[in-house]
Amino acid sequence: MGHDQDWIPWKELEFKAWADNLITKLQGYKITLGISAQTVEELQEQLTAYEQFENMISGGDIKHQNIVNRNNARDVLKTHIREVVARHIRFNPAAHDGILADLLLPIPDTERTPRHVPQDVTPGFRINRNTSGRHFFEFGTWEDDAKFKLVRGKPDYAEFIEIVRQIGGTMPIADDMESVALQSKSPVEFIYSAALRGTTVYYACRWRNDKGEAGPWSDVQSAIIN
Repeated sequence: MGHDQDWIPWKELEFKAWADNLITKLQGYKITLGISAQTVEELQEQLTAYEQFENMISGGDIKHQNIVNRNNARDVLKTHIREVVARHIRFNPAAHDGILADLLLPIPDTERTPRHVPQDVTPGFRINRNTSGRHFFEFGTWEDDAKFKLVRGKPDYAEFIEIVRQIGGTMPIADDMESVALQSKSPVEFIYSAALRGTTVYYACRWRNDKGEAGPWSDVQSAIIN
């Protein structure tokens, strides 16, 4: 399976058809993959919201607000899809090649021998929260021990970074947080509703290779939703 954002089509018509296929097929695979009916329903609602504005635009109603609403709805849907794939599909042994092909998700390369993930190296990351309702998770490696300069990118042994998150509450430990993303390109965008403004979100991360072997967790950091 691809590990970055490239496995999601970026052209509107291609994305619309791909997302519709994915969500329709997930309805039939939800028990096999351990995905709740509520999660599939939420994805369908988000797809319907996106399609509403995309249909307006493709029908000639090219108002600026329609474009803004379409783009926001698409971003919310993409973020949720990535979370579902990370949580329920990427390392799920039930997600065999036939299911991945049916969902139009990339099939992993099983021939390549993964490089060992060192157990004494943690990722560096920081949260850019300059945009209202959005956090941009920038990850890489620290240039020095002072953790002042972040060099974006992943080490050769890492296929991607796993990001865990907790919204609200008190400072957690990484093992108790929810896995929400597996990505290989920085930054990773998280979108939050206006109702969550002022809420503290906690993040942590660790490197993984393409077989799922994980390195140690980073420190937990927090950021407020503007």
